[in-house]
Amino acid sequence: MKYINFKNYNGICWWSGNIADSREHKYKKSDFIRHFGTPPYGSISDPALVKDGKTKAVNGPKADILKFKKNINAKYNNEISQPFDFAYSKFIEYFEENQKTILRNQRIDFSTIFENPLADKLNLIRYIVKHIGCRLSDNNIEVDRSLIDFLNGKDTLDHLCITFHISLDRHVFLKEAESPYLGLSPLDMIVNENDNSLIHHVYGNFSLGILDFFYIYSKNINNSEYPGLHNYFKYPWIVLTPIYINQKTLSSLEPELKDIKKAEFDKDNYLSFFFNSKNYFSWYDSH
Repeated sequence: MKYINFKNYNGICWWSGNIADSREHKYKKSDFIRHFGTPPYGSISDPALVKDGKTKAVNGPKADILKFKKNINAKYNNEISQPFDFAYSKFIEYFEENQKTILRNQRIDFSTIFENPLADKLNLIRYIVKHIGCRLSDNNIEVDRSLIDFLNGKDTLDHLCITFHISLDRHVFLKEAESPYLGLSPLDMIVNENDNSLIHHVYGNFSLGILDFFYIYSKNINNSEYPGLHNYFKYPWIVLTPIYINQKTLSSLEPELKDIKKAEFDKDNYLSFFFNSKNYFSWYDSH
């Protein structure tokens, strides 16, 4: 059994080892502006952050509350990771323009988005890994070397499992509310029962509208434990599984979506959902 350690980076960039003089946005700035606009806002339409049942107004895309602490080097955040930002933005643009088709097909072929589909699939995942790295550092959790090697160009990734899902509950709610949504789950972890300084795994997700990016981080995740994990990086497309919590959601779906394949998400058994991610990669193991 291998464990993750707590680590305070003390002003050093978790990625480069240089000075940490930049703050990564928790939500991409362009996503925030596209959905909420820029200030001044009307009093009714003010963006707000809801956390632990409390609501706090957000005064614009540059608000401190929307950023991690200074934990990444500016050159790495703004220059070296620029291809990751580009791939993410193109992916999100395509997703938002083709949501119903994607809901029916439950997969995205990157050749319909990019000239270099496999390279940009990897860059999209690198954008997500950079977000996760900043969040881990923000919470004084070490970022494993395997994540850094992937950001630096390695084409497979161990110790981190990322899956893509579509929230049917949010699909119904946002259509009725006519309201934008950006979400960031709590960062949860399971520690050794005899030594709480040793972390077995960390898990969480972030969301844009109906799209969810789930992740679980553990030094025990590898291609042997998650067969197909390495093959996943060799295909220029991804699977997106529609999930739901509320049974009432199913009756509120549009007729053309009622018969799509979907999975019930047990909010009271949240962690098992992440370990079932093994099934997410199993197709890649057989091809």
